[in-house]
Amino acid sequence: MFQPLPLTVVEQIAGGLEPMGFSAGQEVCTQGEPGDRFFIIDAGHAEVERSGTIVRHLAEGDSFGEIALLHATPRTATVRAEDAMRTFALRQLDFLSAVTGNPQAAIVADSLIQERLSEDVARA
Repeated sequence: MFQPLPLTVVEQIAGGLEPMGFSAGQEVCTQGEPGDRFFIIDAGHAEVERSGTIVRHLAEGDSFGEIALLHATPRTATVRAEDAMRTFALRQLDFLSAVTGNPQAAIVADSLIQERLSEDVARA
């Protein structure tokens, strides 16, 4: 979803990334709680659980957290580190400014959200 953004905006995003580490089994975000960050996995693996069912596994380069931020809703799933995991987190305001400020990025983000939600329903 960042691909359509101008280089200057991508550089601003990169400057706002916060490194965060999680140990195996640690929850990164919890279903039902408010969302305040978008995450990109730098190293490690995570599982995505919705209502007690594992719906997806994530690895290096994958991202999560956009649904709660873009739709101003509680987290739709719990994401838990499967092993030691490093992420880069982007605060809500920085994420929203970048994505919603660019029509192409907003379309890509909305498409990604619809894809994830429909895949999760099909797996459940």
